Amino acid sequence: MTKQQKEAYQDVAVLKKIIQDLSGQKFKLDCGHHTTLCHHFGNDITIINDSKPIIICSLCGH
Repeated sequence: MTKQQKEAYQDVAVLKKIIQDLSGQKFKLDCGHHTTLCHHFGNDITIINDSKPIIICSLCGH
């Protein structure tokens, strides 16, 4: 990867901020399970990065 390509990527802190801004919101995932973001009882999620992202719980991701 070139230096220019590396510079196109944002730091993970930006992604964490986006997720933190969704804190407490409840979602029904593509697998049919539910999660509350940033809640200790919420399901962990897996994001399948595709042209149409798929968001499922980590249990269904295995």
